[in-house]
Amino acid sequence: MKKHIYTILISFFLIGTCVLLILKHYNSKDTLSEQLSKIDTEMRSTWIDKQLIYPSELIPINTNEEFKTLMNTKETLTVNYLDSDCSVCVEDLKSWDTYLTDTKKKAVFIISGSEQLKVDYMINDVLFFKHPVFYDEYDAFNQTNELPYYKAYHSFQLKDKKIVDIGSPILLENLK
Repeated sequence: MKKHIYTILISFFLIGTCVLLILKHYNSKDTLSEQLSKIDTEMRSTWIDKQLIYPSELIPINTNEEFKTLMNTKETLTVNYLDSDCSVCVEDLKSWDTYLTDTKKKAVFIISGSEQLKVDYMINDVLFFKHPVFYDEYDAFNQTNELPYYKAYHSFQLKDKKIVDIGSPILLENLK
């Protein structure tokens, strides 16, 4: 009889624990938009007004201009970093091309990963990408600046070389 009582108590305890865990998970789970808003706020507070550090060994892929020359503009400029081994990131270049053409904004792309010849082929022969692209052989830009884990925040809008906004307008709808 005592065994049955213990079994019943343990069963109620386990069921109650499961119910509490489910309720806790359901209630503690901020809505996705709330979670994204928290990440967005954290990214902006961390990055706004900072200056990026650029490695000296960036190799031009589809431009004759020097990186430093492009960076000395007084206009707002977007600097985008991507890993060429991320196929989704590479596919996003098509959307970037459309966005930049439609908005007439200026951007520079820093691409690392793979081999330079593969990046060159992808940019010039597959995508016919017309915006300035520089190859970062050693992933120095990412490592030096300690870029965020979230790839949506690998785009930086600069004014007078300072970050005025962070995040990809292609991936984040609320970007100014």
